[in-house]
Amino acid sequence: MMPDEIPRPSVAVGRACIAREHRGRQVLYLLWRGLALYMAHNRLRYLFG
Repeated sequence: MMPDEIPRPSVAVGRACIAREHRGRQVLYLLWRGLALYMAHNRLRYLFG
């Protein structure tokens, strides 16, 4: 559960670990795209972490 002070609807994110051989712009783009799609699908407005 999130504290009452955190605006709703929101999602908390943490760290991501990417293998050295896969690090690059495309992977970061895909991570952000996935977060955006998740937020849109679940009608979330705020992202923090």
